[in-house]
Amino acid sequence: MFTTIFDMFELSSVFNGVLGAAVFAGIAIILKNVQTLPIVFKNYQKLSRHKELIKVKNNRHDNRNFLYELQKVQNWFIVFVLSSILNFLWLLNNNILESSIWLFLILMTPSFILEFIWLNKLSYIEDLRIYQKGSLEWKKRRQRKNKRRVFKLKN
Repeated sequence: MFTTIFDMFELSSVFNGVLGAAVFAGIAIILKNVQTLPIVFKNYQKLSRHKELIKVKNNRHDNRNFLYELQKVQNWFIVFVLSSILNFLWLLNNNILESSIWLFLILMTPSFILEFIWLNKLSYIEDLRIYQKGSLEWKKRRQRKNKRRVFKLKN
């Protein structure tokens, strides 16, 4: 039947076993680290928002800066729209849609990146507009701050 013990095991089955064990160990390591990922992302998000609000606080009363930032947002929007149209037309012309939807999405990535930049700039402009002195949001925040100040004085 089998002449040696090595005849019982084929090289491919041993390789598949080792590969399966490595994949299993990799998945275990990933699952262990994924549990801490939301905490890291949450801390990054808080720190990023804090830095942005400090920048907004420093620039919210400067009308020239507001108009400059607004102009940059409009320019990013124009660049985004033009690049999306040109990219889409190029992909249609080369029949990329007939081959694979995934290839189409990968080749549209530059348009998605420009959209992301435009949306980030737009949110900054919205924050500048909202946190200007005299706006409704500014008044609400001022009232909350005064309530906290009174509460600290009582304690």
